[in-house]
Amino acid sequence: IMSSLVLVVLASIEEICPTDEEQTKGCFPWVDRVCMMVFSFDYFARLACSPWCRHAVIDREWHLITAVPDLIDNPGVTVGQIMTPPQRFCRFLFKPMNVIDALAIA
Repeated sequence: IMSSLVLVVLASIEEICPTDEEQTKGCFPWVDRVCMMVFSFDYFARLACSPWCRHAVIDREWHLITAVPDLIDNPGVTVGQIMTPPQRFCRFLFKPMNVIDALAIA
């Protein structure tokens, strides 16, 4: 996000990205492509690593459900349940922010 902001600010400075005859900024398509490539790489790297990451460290909801299960709301959860790599991958894919990221890339 920070690199995207820096590139947009740099592209809006007239000395760095001059305006051509048609009054359009010639740098903006370049900045857009670079930001999309960085964002896509980041998303696919997280997607590739998701089956092997430790959800208890980065996912508070999973950690709380696993550590202190509410058997009334989650009858299938057992204490200390371990997720398999395909389960972690699916959990990553269907988290709301990751769905938004995938739609932004598409």
